[in-house]
Amino acid sequence: MPPESLQAEVINTHLAPRPLRAAMIDFDGTLSLLREGWDQVMIPMMVAELLPLAGTKETPEQLKQLVTNWVLKLNGQPTINQMQALVDEVVIRQGTPRPASEYKQRYLDLLMETVEGRKKQIAQEKSGKRWVVPGGYQLLEGLHRRGIPMLLASGTDLAALRIEAGILGVATHFDQGIAGPESDSSTFTKAKACDQMLERLNAPGSALLNVGDGYVETKLTKDRGGVAIGVAYDHDHPGQYNSWRREQLYHAGADLILPDLEQSELLLDWLFSGASA
Repeated sequence: MPPESLQAEVINTHLAPRPLRAAMIDFDGTLSLLREGWDQVMIPMMVAELLPLAGTKETPEQLKQLVTNWVLKLNGQPTINQMQALVDEVVIRQGTPRPASEYKQRYLDLLMETVEGRKKQIAQEKSGKRWVVPGGYQLLEGLHRRGIPMLLASGTDLAALRIEAGILGVATHFDQGIAGPESDSSTFTKAKACDQMLERLNAPGSALLNVGDGYVETKLTKDRGGVAIGVAYDHDHPGQYNSWRREQLYHAGADLILPDLEQSELLLDWLFSGASA
């Protein structure tokens, strides 16, 4: 069991230190807060699109919950997949959908109004620390000190991902690269990026450490026998668990769930050496 002083919800009580040879880290919500609140942009946009359709029988509250469920289930996949799901829902509800790419652009236009403001703050303050999950830098530095190869993998478009990772000062930690969809027609998946890294390193799935806040990366890690550390950070209530992130991580099979990354060194020390606090 992890050290008692580690603030974490332990889901897998059999989790124990093991040889770990590769790490895959998620970006948005796990390291970066630049796009924090993305769901509060995407979900209302989709609800507004579906509510007036002839085939929609739910109340606004019921529809919001329905949309929330499948949006969050797809969290971690390329954004275009969420928009394709919206296209499918419009068709089911007897509407005429716009192209998924058009929905995606509308969503990004709304989201970027907020993101650009945050980028300006970083430029003024000459530091991205405010927009990194607490303890994020310590996690990366701790893995680097232990010589663990790292891959940054995200469903965010690759060009934007590289820019934002650079702005926050985390890009240089990822010797295994930064992976994301290059276009709306990309065949990118986190699973494929993960398997390519493991193959390069000649490492088994059981040697994989994943740190992420979403269903997709957590599930694929457990499918490969790796260790999945969930991050359920709540930007509005630091130190507490974000309820929907926690629920997604639990159902995906996370080994343990953290409210932030403040105790990264304690966790890594235990995972890699078995030392207890």
